[in-house]
Amino acid sequence: MLIGRGFIAVTCPLVLVLGVAGNAAAQLRLPEIVLGVRPYAESLTCDDAPRPCDAAYAADEIGVFEFLVYTLEYARELRFGLDWPAEWQVLSWETCHPGELDGDPTQPGHGFSFQFAGCTDGTIPILRIVMDCTVPGRFTSSPHPSTGDIVLLDCDGELHQSSWLEHIYVEIGDFCGRLPQSGCVMCPESVVGFVDPALIQLEVVRGATVLDTVRVNAAPKCFVLPECGGQDTDRPCFQGVSSGAEWLDVDLISEKGFDHWYRLTVHADALSLGEQRTRLQVMGGSTCCRPTCAEVVVQVVEGPPDPTRRVSWGSLKRGTFGAVTKDKD
Repeated sequence: MLIGRGFIAVTCPLVLVLGVAGNAAAQLRLPEIVLGVRPYAESLTCDDAPRPCDAAYAADEIGVFEFLVYTLEYARELRFGLDWPAEWQVLSWETCHPGELDGDPTQPGHGFSFQFAGCTDGTIPILRIVMDCTVPGRFTSSPHPSTGDIVLLDCDGELHQSSWLEHIYVEIGDFCGRLPQSGCVMCPESVVGFVDPALIQLEVVRGATVLDTVRVNAAPKCFVLPECGGQDTDRPCFQGVSSGAEWLDVDLISEKGFDHWYRLTVHADALSLGEQRTRLQVMGGSTCCRPTCAEVVVQVVEGPPDPTRRVSWGSLKRGTFGAVTKDKD
């Protein structure tokens, strides 16, 4: 059944499969479910969707996309959840296999229970959802919100429960903290670490200097699963933090274990009034560690005419993307 309204044509086909595991596919099992995405076009159908492992992993730009949910097992029943940013708008959805669907594909954070008529064939999606993605974000699988689990009943009557589904997602748009990976490439790259917080928001009087601190948690060397060649642990991973703007200085002030503390200095003497944006680049040291970043947003305001005025915000407390708390000195 197809439910929805107007479509917007998009070109350049793109699709994705996500999951976890390692190079030695014979030793590491594929996930029961994978996700896909491709730019939407009105002519697209369930039958012309790429096979699960013939997929890219993300879209760099926002826009209208078709999200695809696959099962790699021959399934009779499937229970799981899906989530996506509240700003995204569902334009249409369709099931691709005969059977009954319990769930609302028009709202994020809902659970789904499928009872298929016969067995899925593992080659075409079980569900398509077309959304207008107006902001960067993730389309992600999760445990069913009512039952707290992810369950697949295969055609031999075997019950599968897998935590892998909690780490499968499709990424749309450009944002810090992205970690591209593929469910069919069994040894995904790892990110260098994480920045706490991932969004740093400051206010500075024009002509003044602002100090702040940020924590980077990163392993000094690569960590690879044994099935993926993990015997080589001497390759460097974390290689420091750099600034993306001339008005922002970044200096290492302390480190203990995996934690590295950096002082951020914002020089507002050459900045215009209003919002200024840049990124902290967290650099990886080898191919096994992908770089990551943190967003820096500075609001420059009018204030006292003294250009030597110094403002200190102190240390940032732990925050999350889009929500930061600070202590004022």
